Amino acid sequence: MNLEPNNPKCRTSRPQRTLTVLAATLALGASLALPTRADNLNPPTTTGGIRVSPVIVGTPVVNGSNATIQIEGLQAPYMIQVSSNGVDWMNGGVTSLKHPNFSGACTATNVPSGTALFRLMMLGATNWAGKYNSGALGISNVFVGSTKCIGCHSDKVSEWSGTGHAKAITELINTNTGAFLPFRNDSCIPCHTVGKNQPGGYVDWATTPQLANVQCENCHGSANSHVNISGRTYHPVNSLSAATCGACHTESHHPTFEEWESSGHAEVTPDVSYGVGEGAGTIYEDTVTAVLTNATTGLTYTAVLNGYIVLTNGITNALGGMVNSTNDFNGLSRQMTCGFCHSGATRVAMLYDYEARQKGITNFLALPDKWEAAETAVTCAVCHDPHSDARDAQLRNPLNSTNYYTMFTGSSIAVTNRYTNVLGQTSMTVSYKADGFASQYNPEIHICAQCHNSRGARWDGKSKSWNVASNAMVLGSSQSFSRGPHHSPQYNLLIGIVQDDYLNLDAQGASMNYSASHAGIQNRTPYNTNQCATCHVVSYAVNSTTNVTGHTFALATNNCTLCHGSVPNYEEQRTTISNRIVGVVALLNKWATNNGPAIFGTNYSNYLQNGWEYTTISSLATVTNAGPSGSDAAKVPDPIKQARFNLYMVNNDGSGGVHNPGFSSYLITDASNKVQTVLGASTNTAIWMASATKGYTPFNVSFTTGGSGISSYRWDFGDGGSSTAANPSHLYTARGSNTVSLTVVASGVTNTLTRTNYIGVYAQPTVAFAVSATLVHTNDTVTFTNLCSNTSDVTLYRWTVRTSPSVYVTNSSPTVSYTYTVVGTNNVTVRAVTPAGNTTAATQQIIVLP
Repeated sequence: MNLEPNNPKCRTSRPQRTLTVLAATLALGASLALPTRADNLNPPTTTGGIRVSPVIVGTPVVNGSNATIQIEGLQAPYMIQVSSNGVDWMNGGVTSLKHPNFSGACTATNVPSGTALFRLMMLGATNWAGKYNSGALGISNVFVGSTKCIGCHSDKVSEWSGTGHAKAITELINTNTGAFLPFRNDSCIPCHTVGKNQPGGYVDWATTPQLANVQCENCHGSANSHVNISGRTYHPVNSLSAATCGACHTESHHPTFEEWESSGHAEVTPDVSYGVGEGAGTIYEDTVTAVLTNATTGLTYTAVLNGYIVLTNGITNALGGMVNSTNDFNGLSRQMTCGFCHSGATRVAMLYDYEARQKGITNFLALPDKWEAAETAVTCAVCHDPHSDARDAQLRNPLNSTNYYTMFTGSSIAVTNRYTNVLGQTSMTVSYKADGFASQYNPEIHICAQCHNSRGARWDGKSKSWNVASNAMVLGSSQSFSRGPHHSPQYNLLIGIVQDDYLNLDAQGASMNYSASHAGIQNRTPYNTNQCATCHVVSYAVNSTTNVTGHTFALATNNCTLCHGSVPNYEEQRTTISNRIVGVVALLNKWATNNGPAIFGTNYSNYLQNGWEYTTISSLATVTNAGPSGSDAAKVPDPIKQARFNLYMVNNDGSGGVHNPGFSSYLITDASNKVQTVLGASTNTAIWMASATKGYTPFNVSFTTGGSGISSYRWDFGDGGSSTAANPSHLYTARGSNTVSLTVVASGVTNTLTRTNYIGVYAQPTVAFAVSATLVHTNDTVTFTNLCSNTSDVTLYRWTVRTSPSVYVTNSSPTVSYTYTVVGTNNVTVRAVTPAGNTTAATQQIIVLP
């Protein structure tokens, strides 16, 4: 990247993004075309937005007077011109390029002998009506400006006029004089105007003021042919492509696009892609050579599979080939249930439908084509409204809310239409209305919470579905325990409500927030107005030429100091929560082992200790057996159902309790109490749990028993220690992994519960370090020497070498070096990471002078 010496904020050049078309065919009895990755749905771009000029890809293949040419460009009519010398050009015919991939093949039909050069020109209004030989689109009328769009699209143009895009030129020049503002120059112009450096684009303020600012044509392409050609032969781009935004929001100046590309939002969930694509969704990752069997002949053959292929049951299998969906309309159904969060194209379609409903328009939902739904990730336009400035950063939803929110999947009944043509051939279409989405969508709910919510998960297995009589989503009485909560309840844990009629209720039975500072509940201080963005979308300037926008959405601790003064040791919180979950899972396994045979009968052997699980077991299960299915799933006692719900909500939140430490602890405590109550009321066998499973020497652990009618207890703590108390404490003084067992006698019957390698005891390191200098100048390098001792159980060291923005170095080397480039005071720490947590050294300061 080249930067102007006197203008570090602007770039003068940018690598042009081109479209790469992937194609693969797999013979499985019949040929099945595998779709391309989501990034191949992008229109061609250049600095400033959509590229209007088409390009030829590869070398044209000439056959006599014809030539086959692969091209990339917009959906438009193009003139092919041919030449033998690059000076004298002849018309070789007209072609038209269409969606979906902005690429395709065209044929030149008038190729003179000796022709070696080809070019494409977009056709304009002046030469379309039979005047193909009059030349390509005039250089003065490629771009028309937003004033030509307002006639038909007044609502969107009106919204756009209030955005920063509509005023972009004022950041560069004085519009009274046309002179550049300080530290601005011509290198900034392409991203603040329409079509700069393209035919017919912006020249300067005096010549083309109508093309100043970021307008419709930056994102939708040239509108001249769309406005002027009869029949609207040219259709501007209507794409969710993140690469269009990335034409300007890129590189070190605005690295938003590159950061987004590295995030999970840029990926398509394979199972969902397969489902909404009606069996056509494939994600390209690795190339695998596989031996397959032809379904018709039974013969084996070798094929190259570009990536893994998702089967109907959601299993990824690089060797199994692709299985077609048995229902042609499964894809539409999956769009309605999964697509509104997993498919950017589907969600935006539903958002448009919601806008129409606010105006009284309730047509059938215009769902995207299956290929688009299957291959479109969560792009920029899903979270940011390019036409509106109602909120900061043109977000569709606010950065803070504390209302309970969940989104049940479901919609009104699909309408099936069958048609018969004059030949007697029948066809069928299925149409939906987005009633389910529209009736639950709340535009005032936090932007991240729109998808990162519990997705209707309830401990009792009930769900909402569309009720025709009431014309609304209604909670039904039927129950399903086929699978646990989605891995998306972050918002519900953050605000402290996992279900609106469960657990933390006020005197009237209404749900209450379990307050936490991270949630931004106003009766706590400080009031976190940006919620998720505070830690996951942290923006800052690294130096005068490099910025960070936070669109990787990875945890960044830069803002921790705003409230905590320093970066808290959140790893210890995560370790504590993990240990406590393990303890309650052990109790649940014990309940299943003790009670499963009586509850499930002969089916118990199918479940074993997973008798407490959902039918489809998840990450907390400790054996591979399935959970109870069918009528057996309903036999699990309610307290056990509630306990597993609590655990999975905390576990699937993924933060290890950091989002809301108090509430996470509350949920686990509630789960533990409920399981122990059931165990104590139903068994006189040995049941127990530990207060913690990992710690440093000396490590004191409290053990708690359940059960009833027990006459004696005998504990073996695994290190030679023992006890006969019901609820003893034991101090571990030596490093090691300890197997703990409890033997009880009740009514003359002896029962033992042993947990192997259950208590881990580790050496606590003494953490210290030395620095080569504490007072330095910019561009000086400081060396930090690791002086930690008692490090037998240390797995790695995590150094924080700069306060803001925080810079981490993770390694196990005896020294770490860092070059300081920014003036200021930096707090430096080192953490020694062990299985039991982390210990932080006293902070030393590095002062950086100019």
